[in-house]
Amino acid sequence: MVGNPIDFAELTVNGESVIANVSNINNKIDQLYNRIYIVESYVNGDSWYNKYSNGFIEQSGVIIARTPAPNAVCGTLINLLIPMKTQNYGVSVDKVNSGLWGDIDYAYAELYLTSFWLASYSPVTGEAWIRWTVRGH
Repeated sequence: MVGNPIDFAELTVNGESVIANVSNINNKIDQLYNRIYIVESYVNGDSWYNKYSNGFIEQSGVIIARTPAPNAVCGTLINLLIPMKTQNYGVSVDKVNSGLWGDIDYAYAELYLTSFWLASYSPVTGEAWIRWTVRGH
């Protein structure tokens, strides 16, 4: 009847309180807003990157790393596909089964926003394909 007060706490839909249903909807909306998702993605051959909604970036590429002198630490400058926001990112290197891949050891040296130095060591002169991957902010 028009003009009569309504107690919303007593309203039910399928046996559940309408107030509880509204709370559940708000909880689901909050969960969706808090999800991390890809906002930009790029692929070109062996190179790719993903940018995420929380600012996290992962990117990867394949290069030939040359070790021009035996028994010496040699450096290769690797340019990133997109700049990182900080120098606090991780680098991983996977050897590709081609060339001297079994005889070369790798480690990253200096990190920059747009590139990093990859150090290599081998008892012999040569080159090998590697996949580098960077993850961070």
